[in-house]
Amino acid sequence: MIIVGELINGTRQAIAKAVAQRDAKTILNVAQKQVEAGAHLLDINAGTDPDREVEDLLWLLEVVLENLDVPLCIDSPNFQAMEIGLKKAQQRAAMINSITGETQRLEAFLPLIKTCQSQIIILCMDDSGIPETPGGRLEIAANLVEKLTAHGVQASRLFFDPIIRPVSTDFQAGQIPRDTLRLIKKELPGVNTICGLSNISFGLPQRQLLNRNYLTILLAEGLDAAILDPTDGALMANLATTQALLGKDKHCLNYISAYREGKLA
Repeated sequence: MIIVGELINGTRQAIAKAVAQRDAKTILNVAQKQVEAGAHLLDINAGTDPDREVEDLLWLLEVVLENLDVPLCIDSPNFQAMEIGLKKAQQRAAMINSITGETQRLEAFLPLIKTCQSQIIILCMDDSGIPETPGGRLEIAANLVEKLTAHGVQASRLFFDPIIRPVSTDFQAGQIPRDTLRLIKKELPGVNTICGLSNISFGLPQRQLLNRNYLTILLAEGLDAAILDPTDGALMANLATTQALLGKDKHCLNYISAYREGKLA
């Protein structure tokens, strides 16, 4: 299970403030805590201001790259920001996020996807928007696998995001991503799945409780990676426990290690 730390994101108020003030200490503290908690990669998202995104992204990358030896996930829908970010991070850019099936975005990013070595996170949406059915999202994923592999992109580099919406706006919002994951794992062997976990709980109290339980549900469907908050100790304990119960932790070594380190309390 690949854990991508979600907390360095300019849409979060504390991060937006730190970026605006060029407060490297705050950014580095958030980054270090995620790595110490078990993040394999750190998602780096400069936020939503297109006039400042490139500049802010480069600054964030510089802070992390110069102080921590951890792979990064560069997160931007902006081609210019992504291109410059990849040049800055070089081999440390283990993932890029977010590609879609939208024609204009796909055409813009395709040369970059073909030449870089990063894993690619792809949202299950296209020019028609986000399908309301698991079958519709699977169809987008299948079309993109066909297109990208035809250009020499290995299927193993693809991580499909079934797109999680808040259950607060639709009480059945958790069902479509779950069923989409199940279909992708069945119909598209060789590709991977990922999700932005905390979207499920937006707008509700006790968000961590919802995130923890939803992660368990998605793991049972074969989820390969998740963008989440690794500093939530109970969430990480749930992850270790579920992996052991699903037979994804040989000899329960990770579970035992987490216990010895006091991470299951």
